[in-house]
Amino acid sequence: MYFECTPKDLLFALNIVSHTVSEHYTIPILSYMLLETEGKDHLIISATDLKISVKVRVKAQIQMSGQTTLPAKILTQITKELPNEPIFFKQKSTDLLQIDCASSSFNVSTLPKDEFPPIVFWEEHAISVCQQDLKKALQQTVISISTDNSRQTSMSGVFFECTHDSILFVATDGKRLSHVTIPAKTGIPEDSKKTGILPGKISQELCKNLGKDDFVDIIVGNKEIIFHMGEVSYMCQLIDERFPNFLGVIQKPIKNSIKLNRQAFVGALRRSSVMVDDKINRIKIDIIKGKMVITSGNDNFGASEEFIEIDYDGESLAIGFAPVYLLEGLKVMTSEEITFDLTEREESAILRESDDFLYLVMPMILT
Repeated sequence: MYFECTPKDLLFALNIVSHTVSEHYTIPILSYMLLETEGKDHLIISATDLKISVKVRVKAQIQMSGQTTLPAKILTQITKELPNEPIFFKQKSTDLLQIDCASSSFNVSTLPKDEFPPIVFWEEHAISVCQQDLKKALQQTVISISTDNSRQTSMSGVFFECTHDSILFVATDGKRLSHVTIPAKTGIPEDSKKTGILPGKISQELCKNLGKDDFVDIIVGNKEIIFHMGEVSYMCQLIDERFPNFLGVIQKPIKNSIKLNRQAFVGALRRSSVMVDDKINRIKIDIIKGKMVITSGNDNFGASEEFIEIDYDGESLAIGFAPVYLLEGLKVMTSEEITFDLTEREESAILRESDDFLYLVMPMILT
């Protein structure tokens, strides 16, 4: 095995693949990457933690084909420190690979390639969506994933439902819920649908690596899902649990609907958060005709009061919220004006910027 590539191309792949490498070394090969030549001008770099697998295709000049494994951490650290000159990889023996760049030379131990778990990306009808749409949808849902280990595992991921023309994504931690729909360029047959739960880790990795302009092809299996995005492909095991029933929560009748400026709301919430009592972690929102008043207080430092102009002429009401939940939902919105809906008896609040995305937050009791 003998090939040449540039540090820029190699580091692009390593930065993606290294996040999938297992952090637990009970199985040594899982801390390694698999390097495979493809034809005369490409290298495939793969990694897996047995739940998530990734392959990245890199430009390279192949002099002699072959396969080998290298420790992911060592290879990444070496590449980061090399000058911007061609890197040469040469297999010296079955367990040693030489890396040369400019005046630097490294001999790195390898493990038998046969020990590396097989990664099979099967081919099937793909659902094609815009990378930018998928990235935004996942950014809007991962904020609602539960990080509480005592919660059911299904809430640690993002539920999805694919139809012939769209994909729905939902996530909840029991205190808030994100619900977003994106269009599909090509979908599945009209008389069918596919559902599953994406683990939080793959959802976050996709948020980092999805682009803006190209499309991503998604293949949904019974237990696994594949994402093909240019030179990068992911395969991931789905969470094998039932997702909580969310329709009853988001379909409750709306009692009061308020329109307001998103940036004004964000600014007021951030300033009010400074004076929030850490033990209570709550602000109070008073809604009256044409005005929203946000107050917070702390026995040790004082209190704050914020006023926002709103479009509302209903009855006056007061409701409490954890400001961080409101801010995290507003952060993934882009519209200048949003809608702040309250259900009957103020059981929940729903932030909307369009029909495609809603963010539901449970209120806190005011005392």
